[in-house]
Amino acid sequence: MDHKAMTARLQMIVFDLDDTLYPEKDFVKGGLEAAASRLDERLGRATGVLDVFMEILERQGVDHLFDQGLSLLGVSPEPDLIRDLVRSFRNHRPRIAPHPGVPGLLQGLVGRGARLGLITDGPLSVQRNKWDALDLRATFDPVIFTDALGGRDRWKPHPAAFRTVEQRTGLSGRALAMVGDRPDRDFPTPDSLGWRTLRMRHKGSFHEDDTDTQGDRPAVPGVEELGNVLMNWLD
Repeated sequence: MDHKAMTARLQMIVFDLDDTLYPEKDFVKGGLEAAASRLDERLGRATGVLDVFMEILERQGVDHLFDQGLSLLGVSPEPDLIRDLVRSFRNHRPRIAPHPGVPGLLQGLVGRGARLGLITDGPLSVQRNKWDALDLRATFDPVIFTDALGGRDRWKPHPAAFRTVEQRTGLSGRALAMVGDRPDRDFPTPDSLGWRTLRMRHKGSFHEDDTDTQGDRPAVPGVEELGNVLMNWLD
C-alpha cells in the first residue's frame, strides 16, 4: 500500500446493520412472535410456544432454536414445519428502530463532511425490510446487500462488497472506515485493505463477547463513544 493511502483523511464511514445501527434482538423477537403465531395456527390451539422460543433465545441464541423449541413442545420437527416457521420469521414486518442517538450521530457525521455507506449480510428480502423499517436510507450511499452480489457465498468477509465500495467511491485505505460488531465477518477484509476499523459492543448484543484476534482494535460500548472516535478520526 502506498504512503498516500496510509495517510489519507477519513472520507467515508461504512456501517454494518444488525447490532451496529439497531438492536438485532428486537428483530428476532418479532420474528419469533410471528413464528409462534404460525405454529399455534397449525396446531389449532394455544401452546405457550412464544415462551418456549424466548427462553431458548435468552439461554443460547438463535442457532437451532426451532428444532429445540419443537422438541420441548413435544412436536415433531418435520422439515416442512421448520421451513414454515423460518418463512414466518423472515417475512414478518419488522418493528425496529435505531439505537438511541444513531440518527443524530449520522447527521453529525454528514455535517462534518463524511460520506456514509452500508454493508449488510442476510437474506435479501429480510435485510431490505429491516432497512426500510429503520428509515435511514437518505443518508447512505452506497447501500450494499451482500446477498444481492451472489448469494450467501458473497456475505462478509468475502471481499466483493468492500471492493464494490472502493470502486463506487474511488476511495481506498484509511480514507475508509468500517464499523461493525462481528470480528469474524466485519473486519478481516477491511483490515487486509488498509481501512480503519471500529467495533461496536452494545450491551446484550449477540456478539458482544466474541473474540477479536486483533487485540488492539478500538471497541466502544455505545453510540456516544462511537461518535467520539469517529469525530476524532474526522479531525
